[in-house]
Amino acid sequence: MAYKARITLDHNGRNSYWIWVCACGRQSGPITARSTAIARKRAHEAEHVRREKAWHRS
Repeated sequence: MAYKARITLDHNGRNSYWIWVCACGRQSGPITARSTAIARKRAHEAEHVRREKAWHRS
C-alpha cells in the first residue's frame, strides 16, 4: 500500500504557507507556492511507490 500525503494551507501570523503531511509521518517545511508544495508532495508519494515496487520484486 502506497502512502498518501495531504496538503493544507497554514497560517503564521500574517503569512500563509502550504505544508504537506504524509501518512508515514514525514512532512514538508513551509512552502509559499502551492504548485511547489504539490510537486514535492507528488515526488514524496512517488518515492513510496518506487520502494513498494522494489520490495515486491525482491
